[in-house]
Amino acid sequence: VVEAYRKLDTGDSQDWAIVDDSNTTQGTAYIAAWGDTPEMMYHAMNRAKGFLVLHGREPPDLLSELLKTPGITTSDLINFEYAVPDEEDSYVEWCLNLGPPMGVAEGDDR
Repeated sequence: VVEAYRKLDTGDSQDWAIVDDSNTTQGTAYIAAWGDTPEMMYHAMNRAKGFLVLHGREPPDLLSELLKTPGITTSDLINFEYAVPDEEDSYVEWCLNLGPPMGVAEGDDR
């Protein structure tokens, strides 16, 4: 589960404002990419894109239910004041070590 927060309109020319998409048939387009190494590199198949409806419906509170599960923990990812430069694409290397994946013992090199 990933939960993210940001202003609807950041005022940054590099960001698109999040607008009321409740009257659209497809919602708001999104893209995402991730990796499992501390190095910034091409994401290959670790990517997602699609559409999300961000307005108009009250979503179920799945996170609250998930947090009641024994063994589930959370971490706050805090913006470290990275200034996005005036370029079409910008990347920043930032790694947060959360330990071994669930079900894998510390020191297991699977």
